[in-house]
Amino acid sequence: MSADLGYLNVYSKTSLILDYLVAIRKLTETLTLGQFFDFQALKRLATSDDNIDSLLIMSVQSYQNMDEHLRNNQRSNLSALMVTGVWVESMYLVTQVAKEQSNEDFKNTIGEQKGILNNLLPILRLFKENDKNFADLISNLEELKDVLDVVKITVQVKDNVPSREDGVIEQNEESIVTVSTEELSEIITVTEKIRNKIIN
Repeated sequence: MSADLGYLNVYSKTSLILDYLVAIRKLTETLTLGQFFDFQALKRLATSDDNIDSLLIMSVQSYQNMDEHLRNNQRSNLSALMVTGVWVESMYLVTQVAKEQSNEDFKNTIGEQKGILNNLLPILRLFKENDKNFADLISNLEELKDVLDVVKITVQVKDNVPSREDGVIEQNEESIVTVSTEELSEIITVTEKIRNKIIN
């Protein structure tokens, strides 16, 4: 949610924010989770350029409270779907931006999602037997996994990484992502297809 609201704000699409918040409110009320959102505050934060950080903080807190509520009330399947939805939407947004202005940072971020998806799928499979809706979702994500599997990620260890003066040890490993333009294009296409299936 915060990713979408932030995206609409950053790209000056604030006229769509109200429609988006109305859709969120309907969804949360259907799931009996509306108590975790202050929609007036979200609207105010999402339409102001100065409040993006506050918007992100409020959204993360709302998500954490919802997640805890769902897990404590034997609704972990919804929690897993929320995580998946957040990941798919974030993946969709970054691939759409990469389609317009591709650079190494975007390619790396997209390629690194291979590991996240590999961790996400086993969680979703836990709910497959008891909830038939998971089967289609898993099938779609496995298609994306097949496309992401071609991405090569190597970890390079840096020598002699100095400690900072404040005592924090700098990361001495760097992930190097290798993905061709053609592979990236296929990842973008499959991600877009999955996201559109979910929202339709």
